[in-house]
Amino acid sequence: MPVSRDKRRKRGLVFIIALAALIFAETGFILGTTGLAELIIPKPKVSFEQILSFSEAYIIEGGNETVGKPPKFDNAYVYVILYQQGTRLSENIAAQIAVDAAEKPVYILPLPRVQAPILTNDIIEPLPTNVKNPVVVLIYPLDRNTLGLIGAWLGEVENALGVRITRDVRIELVDNKPRSIRTF
Repeated sequence: MPVSRDKRRKRGLVFIIALAALIFAETGFILGTTGLAELIIPKPKVSFEQILSFSEAYIIEGGNETVGKPPKFDNAYVYVILYQQGTRLSENIAAQIAVDAAEKPVYILPLPRVQAPILTNDIIEPLPTNVKNPVVVLIYPLDRNTLGLIGAWLGEVENALGVRITRDVRIELVDNKPRSIRTF
């Protein structure tokens, strides 16, 4: 008789462990697919400052072009440009950048369509050089971490403004927070 009681106990213990594992897996699946996990474990916020921290910049100001760390402006325009190597910046976007640079500093954040280096000449050549405020072209390493941070920041912009970013856009930053968006 003691042998069968031990077997029942082991079977009961295995059943409880299996049931707990099933409940744990189902809860994780539900939280992950519905987005409720973000309510319990919020994702860290990504600011535009973090993107500036790992970027290099080509700065066009007063007819001069310099290379270095990007300056930080709390009120600026950020142009998010879908970039393909060898394709120049369109003339309409370059003209709009010139208009906007008369009002505020302008950042240009190229997002490569394929994993290829960003050639700054494709972006800089069509830009005007005699603008009132600086135009800052951001260049960054194309690795998972940086692309993930940029994607997270764009996701936060989409959530804040209620818009889906699928093409070239201009994001207005006021006090380092997205205020408005315009598509091209």
